[in-house]
Amino acid sequence: MGLLVFFNPGSLEQLTLGLIVCFCYCVLCSYLLPFGSITDNLMAVATQFSLFIVMLTAVIVEYGNPDVPQGVVTILTVAAFLPAVLMLALTFQVACNELDVDPLGVIRRPLGRLALRIVHRPRGLPGKIPVMKTPTVTSVTQVSSAETQL
Repeated sequence: MGLLVFFNPGSLEQLTLGLIVCFCYCVLCSYLLPFGSITDNLMAVATQFSLFIVMLTAVIVEYGNPDVPQGVVTILTVAAFLPAVLMLALTFQVACNELDVDPLGVIRRPLGRLALRIVHRPRGLPGKIPVMKTPTVTSVTQVSSAETQL
């Protein structure tokens, strides 16, 4: 952005204007969704949010209280790394979708089988599943064969 070069480098005015522009662009990207894919839009918003947090941290470090509380440092650290983790997870998910691989299938299949065993186990007979006898179809076929002979 060319407007920031008219301010002194590293001045509070330059950092504040950069914060405002970054925040407005982040809101604009999240509202307009300018990219074709929802993943690309989410990555753009996460990137702008990360840039906003980095610039906010620069303002706090340069012009804030010299004794910044530990809670603020923790919040800013988590907020700075969270978009990067989100982008890595999205990239992994997109790669798995393109390769037609289910990364959680290794975990999902055994848990699904275990859940089916727990849900379908009768309470009175632990370990034994009652077998229902199906009626034979021979009587129906005999009737239908007799009707065809008439």
